[in-house]
Amino acid sequence: MVHIKNAWLVCSITIILVLGIELVSYVLVSIRYALASIEGTLIDPRSRADGYGNADWAVEYYEEEKSIPLYKWHSYIQWRPSPFKGKYTNIDAEGLRQTWSSIDNKGSPTTKSLRIFMFGGSTMQGSGARDEETIPSFLAKMLTREYGFNVKVTNFGAGGYINTQEVIRLLLELQRGNIPDLVVFYDGANDTFSTFQNGGIAGIPQNESNRVREFNLLRPEMIRRLYKETLLATFTNSSTYQVVSSVVRRITGRDLLSVERRPSVEAPPDQVASEVVRVYSWNVTFIKNISQVYEFKTLFYWQPMVDNKDKLTAYEQQFADRMKRYFEMTAIAVKTQLSHVDEFHDIRDVFRGDPKPYFIDSVHITGAGNEIVARRMLKDVVPIVQLWQTR
Repeated sequence: MVHIKNAWLVCSITIILVLGIELVSYVLVSIRYALASIEGTLIDPRSRADGYGNADWAVEYYEEEKSIPLYKWHSYIQWRPSPFKGKYTNIDAEGLRQTWSSIDNKGSPTTKSLRIFMFGGSTMQGSGARDEETIPSFLAKMLTREYGFNVKVTNFGAGGYINTQEVIRLLLELQRGNIPDLVVFYDGANDTFSTFQNGGIAGIPQNESNRVREFNLLRPEMIRRLYKETLLATFTNSSTYQVVSSVVRRITGRDLLSVERRPSVEAPPDQVASEVVRVYSWNVTFIKNISQVYEFKTLFYWQPMVDNKDKLTAYEQQFADRMKRYFEMTAIAVKTQLSHVDEFHDIRDVFRGDPKPYFIDSVHITGAGNEIVARRMLKDVVPIVQLWQTR
């Protein structure tokens, strides 16, 4: 009986100490956030990118971004954006970001709209730009206003997507009878990084290790691992963790219990490049074959990154040289492998010679940058639309 009382006493004291530490940590964290709010240091640093020109809406945009729900699980492609309605970003029930369209784009018995599907990662989705300033929106405006074409552009871009996920998403659309007239793919950064992250194996979505950890977690035989993951998640989301992690970061320069995204054994750049080329070129061939069956045209673009811009501003310079060897070697290998494919276009140099600021980070660009990319695509899209009109 005495042992039981002692055990309860120890447990009670431990619980009180843990709750007390968490309460004190919560107060410290609250004070820190209050001071940061007063000083303005809670503002997302991306909103200060020189490409925004100190626009007030940029701060509001990133504040709104914090309220966008987490991505939803979706069969075969793992995830897609959740519905959201905001001032700058709007996403429908299908996970599609709102794209500019003219009043005539719905079509009629006498007027048919050319349907363009545009696939890519967050750069195609338009991270860092308002709905009307994404690549798909600019392309729709140009085709409509400058050429008078009747088009319906759909933005299938989603954060983190690699080309293989985009191909699967397209197949799902074809499977349900949603057939486009033109399909545009815009890739490069995610395919290269995911291959690097997965130890040199291409075609695997980013952060696949998280899916492995989560798989079968609710099964009865996994109860111990479920408890372990729950305790770890509870701790890493506590105020105590924030305080301790902050102290450790100041002393060591690293986060406490950080989940490292870099692989334990890094694959050499030539292996990453070779693997990306193997999978990406297969995807291109596969889509070209499918396009003949369903009678749609295709265009493939290898995207620009900050290292491809030769005249960087001071802000942009801070993002240069991050994994440059991997990105550069992969891009060159892909370009060489697909040099015979007329539908493939390497547009890494689209900002070359331009001193104006466009990059928000190493890959994402402002609305002004998206407009330049869209105009480069326009050169390839217009002849396809003109040919379609004659059918």
